[in-house]
Formats: sequence, C-alpha cells, structure tokens
Amino acid sequence: MADSAWLNGDRNKLENLRYNKRDADFSGLVMYFTPKGQLTDVWRYVNGKIILQTSNSGNQKQSLTSNEIHVNTQEKECWDYYLVPMTNGRPDGPEQYLFTICYEISGGGGGGADGDGAPPATPNNPKPNCSVPTGNQSIKVQNLPPDGGGDDGTGYPQPTDKCPTYKSPVPSIYFDTDNLFLNLNGLKPFAESPDKCSGLQQLQDKSLNEQKETVGLLTSDGKFLCVAVTGYDGGNWGGLYNFEGQAYYTYPSSAGAPTQTYSGMINRGGQYYIPVVATVHTHYPCHDDGTDGVTGGTLSSGDKNLANKYPMMNHYIVGCDALGKFANGDNSATLLSTGTLSSTCSKVN
Repeated sequence: MADSAWLNGDRNKLENLRYNKRDADFSGLVMYFTPKGQLTDVWRYVNGKIILQTSNSGNQKQSLTSNEIHVNTQEKECWDYYLVPMTNGRPDGPEQYLFTICYEISGGGGGGADGDGAPPATPNNPKPNCSVPTGNQSIKVQNLPPDGGGDDGTGYPQPTDKCPTYKSPVPSIYFDTDNLFLNLNGLKPFAESPDKCSGLQQLQDKSLNEQKETVGLLTSDGKFLCVAVTGYDGGNWGGLYNFEGQAYYTYPSSAGAPTQTYSGMINRGGQYYIPVVATVHTHYPCHDDGTDGVTGGTLSSGDKNLANKYPMMNHYIVGCDALGKFANGDNSATLLSTGTLSSTCSKVN
C-alpha cells in the first residue's frame, strides 16, 4: 500500500509494486493477511528503508522506541490506519480501525530506526498456516529489522513465525436501511425488563391500557424489550435488523442509551444494536370477540412476512390466557399453553 506522497500523482508507479519487487525508494506499507483476511504483519517503509515491523496482538496503540541512546532530540511522527472495503472506487461497508504506529524522525544524529543490512532478495511465502477467527484486528510493535538501506528493491521481509493472538471478535456492523425489516428504524424501547416474565407482563399491561397490540423482543441474554404500540388489530413497527444472520433491535443513539446493559450490544455509527432471539406481540381483539386470540385464526400477511424474513428467531403471540407460536411457512399459530401469562411466560425462548 503506497503512500500518496510517494506516488505524487503518478499511478504508473504502482505497476512496479509486486510480491517480489518494489522501487528502491518505496514509501508505504507491506501488509500480510491470512487466507481468511486477517491481518498478521505490517512493515512500514520510508524512502526504501524499513522503519518498523508490527504484528497482530492486543487491542492497543503502540509506538516505536529506540534501544540506542542519542543526544539529539527525537521527533515522533504517528499514523492512524483504517481498512476500508472498496467497490469500483467507492467505499463499500464500514471503515475498520486497524492500528496507530509512531516512529522517530530526526536530523543529524540518527533515529532508532537506522541500521545496516537489507531485507531478503527473494519472494517469501506468507507463514505460518494459522487458524484465525473473524474480528477486528490490532497491532503490536515487535523487534526492529534491518532498515534495508541500499538494497536492490527485490523481495519483502517474511511474516512472523508465531501465530497472532486475537481478542474476542466484534462484528463490524454498519447501518443500512436494506437490512431493516420493512425499512423502518426503531424507537427507544418504552420499557425494559431484566427478565422475560416481568417484561411480558409490561407488554400486556400496555396493550390493555392502550387497547392496541404491542410488540416486544427477547434479547439473547434473556432480558426483554417493549418496543412498539401498533393498532387495535396490529400494524407495522420498526427496528428489527438482520446483519450476517444475526437479528438485532436497532434505534438511533440520539434517542438515548438503553436503561440496561445487554450482552453483545453495539453502539456504532449513531445506532444501538441489541442482539435479539424472539419476537412477541399481543392480540387485543380477543378481549372483544370471545376467542383466545391464538386458535382458529389465520396469520396476517405481516406475521407471515416477519417469519419469512427472520427465520432465525422464534415468534410468539400473547392472546387471552393463551400463548401461541408461529414459524416461517405457517398459516396459523400453534397453541403452546393456556392460562395466565405468569404461568405461560416461561415457554417464550
């Protein structure tokens, strides 16, 4: 990856950059990735000299320090690096912070990055064959190699011999309305509960008070979100988000933080994302028509669409002393249990 100052508008210089050769005055980065796309090593070149080597380790910023003592004052230059997916020259997905590297520059006395020798003159195969999980990466500075002064511009240094270590993967989630159910963003939950049974009771109480149907979500860590009040016989609601097969409830962070913390919750790009595993909506008309709101009925087109778009989730209906469940391809809900909500809530999973 060439520095723009080194290119100086001459994109033809890129033709000289290959895995086995480079210009003698090259400035930029040489980056090694595993077959799964995980960053393992970075070599920083300035005017053909290796300034520093970094390798993947902890999630921290590192800077270069010298093992030599110099009387002159060292000036430090730092660079932040991001990985930005591109398609046809345009960003395609979220930028990902990789690392910050700093190196000393000076005039006269020589900096900590100076040395003798040259990098290998033959191409190197990336190694080792590491098994790497997906996730955001970070960089740690290792020992300095020779600076490569005076070499003929062939070859690059080899990657480190040890497999990199990784922190737990964090999804590089980003907001795209195409990933939203019905293309509708969510609202801040009107109620949150640390457990599903108390949350379901809040959902039902709101439905009875408003005489409308309400919608709630079971989170991946067993907590409960009350997210929408629709109409007497249902209606559209927003905030359900599918990212790489994982369902989230999302809403703008400008609306305020959730009142609880949730396992796997992400606050990124102006949106909160809370992992969810089940939807629940109340059925209000059964309070007037004498049915239980589950048996003998046909699923609405909205319920069918929800189950079709989110087959990875469980979908429930809270009727009148009845709890039902439906899935993708169903025309009607299946009765799971009858009785008060306090006696049936444990079946929501």
